[in-house]
Amino acid sequence: MHAPRTISPRERFVLQWQRAAPYAALLALNFGLFVPRFVCAVPQADFSPFFPDHYGHGHAFKLDLLSAYQYVLTLVLRRDNLDVFRWSIDFALMLVVIVASARSPVRVWIRNVCALGYMGLWLFLAYHHGVAHYFERTPALTEDARLALNLWHFLDGHARYAWLGVLLAGCALLLLGVFASRTFAALQLRAAGVGRSQKWLWCTVWVLPALVSVAYFGVERDDPLWQLLSKHVLHNYRAGRIEAQRMATMRNSPPDLRYEAFSQVRLERKPDVYLLMLEAYGEILATWDMRDAYQALMRESAARLERAGYRAASTYSAAPVHGGASWFSISTVNTGVHIDRPQIFAELEGVGARVPSLPRFFREQGYLTHALQPANGDRAGLRRFDLFHHAVPVDAVTLDYRGKQYGWGRIPDQLSLGLFREQYFRPSTQPRYAFYMCVSTHFPWDLVPRHVRDWHALAQPDFDPSTADDTWPLPEAYRDIATEYRRSYFRSISYEWQVLTEWLEAEAGKHGVILIVGDHQPRLEWNVPGAVTMNTPVHVLSQDPQLVEQFVAQGFQTGLYAEPGTGEKLQHAGLFSLLISQLAARYGAPGSAEHAAYFPSGLPLAALHR
Repeated sequence: MHAPRTISPRERFVLQWQRAAPYAALLALNFGLFVPRFVCAVPQADFSPFFPDHYGHGHAFKLDLLSAYQYVLTLVLRRDNLDVFRWSIDFALMLVVIVASARSPVRVWIRNVCALGYMGLWLFLAYHHGVAHYFERTPALTEDARLALNLWHFLDGHARYAWLGVLLAGCALLLLGVFASRTFAALQLRAAGVGRSQKWLWCTVWVLPALVSVAYFGVERDDPLWQLLSKHVLHNYRAGRIEAQRMATMRNSPPDLRYEAFSQVRLERKPDVYLLMLEAYGEILATWDMRDAYQALMRESAARLERAGYRAASTYSAAPVHGGASWFSISTVNTGVHIDRPQIFAELEGVGARVPSLPRFFREQGYLTHALQPANGDRAGLRRFDLFHHAVPVDAVTLDYRGKQYGWGRIPDQLSLGLFREQYFRPSTQPRYAFYMCVSTHFPWDLVPRHVRDWHALAQPDFDPSTADDTWPLPEAYRDIATEYRRSYFRSISYEWQVLTEWLEAEAGKHGVILIVGDHQPRLEWNVPGAVTMNTPVHVLSQDPQLVEQFVAQGFQTGLYAEPGTGEKLQHAGLFSLLISQLAARYGAPGSAEHAAYFPSGLPLAALHR
């Protein structure tokens, strides 16, 4: 008779790990469902929430009974920190189904369906929280699906091998599904070897705390440790229904034709008018640690433009979007209608030539209309067309740039504007209206173009960066910006203002009216040093002091720098009627101002109904 073999410590550890591995995998899958919300938390959540420094409304933990009581609540019931160490009610219900089907002939089918459900829920949560975080709006899958092609082109513009990244992401999701299926199979195998009473015990441990939490906290709160994550599916569906109802209301209501009165305005004096929209030009420049550098930049630009005869006034306006989707903001400013969703923009695409807009207004006034949009080009699956039918549209295909590519926009704005002025902005007997959408301030900001003395050099594939113009140094306060990410963003803004300042100096002899608008706030970082808003700077410049004073009377602050939170905040949808009303008041024929009302919030969607 042989004596039993002694198990070594290493073998004992391996056996214990083999027994514990399925349960560790279940914990990982459960916590994994909270990763999308954790990644998109603002401010960024602490990964380890077990040593909090406060509870409730900022109350600090102390060595007393109340703090001990609150610490227990923080660990087992609810906490504000959106960490991953929580329990998914949805996942618990999956486990109940898997355990209950442990001896079923269709157990393989059931666990694979649960694995697919897990993959689908994780992917949905990543999309849902990602959209809410980056764009500061309520996600609606029925609408956001329209942006899938835009997302592909965005990725393709940032990564040389975007398709490889998408393929790797798909493989990672597939591996997650396989991991879930194998883990569920291990759980079924364990459950098949235990009695009914133990199965009931497992299910009670998983479900009873969830029921207690839901009964006490409800399902809408995000701080309880037990969370019903599928509630976000319902929220998303409701958002889609609300947007569909908005569109149905628009189509079933009579058209709002109040902007049609602008056609009765007649300008006696017709200065050139420029609408310049700056990509990712946001209020954070004046509210984060870039404030001092931004003020210095604005002082430098203002001093040069004042020497050229310009006067300026500035304020802030709420954009319809945040972090991206610039075409919504462009359309909002051009039409005076708040366009913030894909379905509304799709509606505009069908009527863009017929609805009142800035290009249409100036065309009716006898202006020659121009558009410079260097980011517009041929992309698979997307139509390349000029929505507002400018007489002289210039885009990436027209520019035919063959030089070094910079970031997402690829074409440096100094070259775009130089080529535009030289070849497409020639002297004309007609007054001119020009729209320009910059690209050099577009994310990513790791490759900002260098300003050069002669923009023609940028067109050469062998461009030598040593020819860069260093006469516009970065402000000293630039060194006080805390992170390289923000510094690179600021460098792009500084570059853009140098380009615009030189262009406006060259245009000073034409006595034009210039409106400069940020299209949306950029999405920079999680733990931000200031508030996150929808506001962007708005500047009006002219060599006509009386016109600028009219904008000051509307709440603008004198100069190129505006102090945030001072005066009345505008909305992008109101800029259309604001510009026309002020032009009519200053340059209109007698009686014209009566037909140019200012609508601070713009007009409702019915203004697109034709």
